[in-house]
Amino acid sequence: MLSADEAAKTELAIRLPDAPALRPRERLRQEKESLGFYISGHPLDGYGSEIGTVAVSTLDVREGEHADGQELTVAGVVSQLTVRLTRNAEKMAVLRLQDQRGSIEVAVFPRTYAEAATLLAVDEPLLIRGRVSLREEELSLQAESIRSLSQF
Repeated sequence: MLSADEAAKTELAIRLPDAPALRPRERLRQEKESLGFYISGHPLDGYGSEIGTVAVSTLDVREGEHADGQELTVAGVVSQLTVRLTRNAEKMAVLRLQDQRGSIEVAVFPRTYAEAATLLAVDEPLLIRGRVSLREEELSLQAESIRSLSQF
């Protein structure tokens, strides 16, 4: 056991430099990058009223409330993005769209990809209109149009 004076001598003083506060979007991006999930919020938190009027949640789609081929709109952020080439050497993308309740895979075929390629980026909030696709018990969405949620 150390006396109070001896204990005070062994304390380590760490001084951290003052750093400017991060913008909310950057803070969320860094949380997701370092931890794998968001802590202080979700990138869609500021769009709640707009999303509720025009989009359904990915959880509702995955739970089978929508039929194969049914057209619907979902909103979310891109959490994964893979660009591929078709047999005709045209670019297409497969992405994972995440909202506050879950995520869904979205196929973006060449025509739609050509129209929206500049919007497709990880952590980008999007509004995607498409058709439900159920193949071999795997549920996904085939995008027909993609818009930036920040311009909605």
